[in-house]
Amino acid sequence: MRTSDRILHILFWSIVLLGIIDRLLILQLTIGYASDDLTVIWLAAQDYSRGIFHEPFFYGQNYGVMLEALLAAPLVAFGADPIIAVPVVIAFIAMAPFWSFAFYYFLRKEYVGALLFAALPLLLPPEHGIQYTNLNGLAVLAICPWVQRIRNNALSAFLIGLVLTAAAAVNLNALVACAAFGTWFLFARSKKPELIGWAALGTVPVLAGFWAAMHFYAQRPEAVMNTVFDWRFVFHGEGIPIAFGQLDAHFAWLFPIWWPNGHLVLWALVAICIMLYRRGKKASVLGLLAALVVIVLAMGFPKTHDGTGSVFFPLSRIFLAAPLLFGWGISQLDLQGKCRKFFVTSVGPAVVICFILRFVMAPGIFASALANQEQLPLRVWPVELIANSAG
Repeated sequence: MRTSDRILHILFWSIVLLGIIDRLLILQLTIGYASDDLTVIWLAAQDYSRGIFHEPFFYGQNYGVMLEALLAAPLVAFGADPIIAVPVVIAFIAMAPFWSFAFYYFLRKEYVGALLFAALPLLLPPEHGIQYTNLNGLAVLAICPWVQRIRNNALSAFLIGLVLTAAAAVNLNALVACAAFGTWFLFARSKKPELIGWAALGTVPVLAGFWAAMHFYAQRPEAVMNTVFDWRFVFHGEGIPIAFGQLDAHFAWLFPIWWPNGHLVLWALVAICIMLYRRGKKASVLGLLAALVVIVLAMGFPKTHDGTGSVFFPLSRIFLAAPLLFGWGISQLDLQGKCRKFFVTSVGPAVVICFILRFVMAPGIFASALANQEQLPLRVWPVELIANSAG
């Protein structure tokens, strides 16, 4: 191994280690508290561990797959307390897409992409790490890069369709990234139309499962206490200029390093599109453009405007895929020369500084969020209080 590669390996594993430490610190800060929704996931994890499946989605809703409960169920089956197991699983799935892409690029010796994806969770503000809702759909996207490594082209295409549709079905906020990856795949494989057919076929199992779930609730309307398939899913074009008038709220905590200006991630994606176009990477350009179109259209739905400035129920949860797309877009640029050297030499110090700032700032941010919950549709409580009231 060359000395330069050895240094890059050390840098990569150091960033990964800091990411693990950062996640453990945030977990230690938040694990003693739970939202109203989280208590339902505790119950579901316990039910799933016993083979009990009351309904397809979040209890009382006709949407929202409880992936966290499914992943925690084996731990609970082996005796883990769901109050501990579920937050641990959530901490893992929050990092899963970033680490997955990081290791994918690392194994391919594409070190800019590897370092960037490993670093991104640390370069984002502490609020991004503290908020733990709506991460499950993005976690499914962690499978995407590995599907591309499958040598059987038909199987790879089938699984691409399956994974992208599953991610959107688990949580619609993954749709922004699904639009990018799906469009990229379609145009990158356009010379082999049979692969597009295999990808379309891959969507069938998920769509069939979703239809079956909707049929389940149609037969049991009394089970639906809350839905988003109402006025909140009716498009209103006037919502788009309203959203553009408060971009920092809709993209809060989604841009690395320059934390107070989350909306910059949107313009960064536009800039990356221009740079990719100049490099002739049309499939990547079309992928990011598809994501930007989905973002703009999403602004026209009332559901996108249903949120607050709190980390417990943020407006920006709708666009949580934006940092993932930012990392993917940069990695597609294939930086070389001075740009590559600047990135490699600056990413380490930037990660260390941001890690320290996150460690210092996170407790105060969390305490402030706990003290200001009056306008939230759900509340976060100390686990002790929940346990005592249940007892």
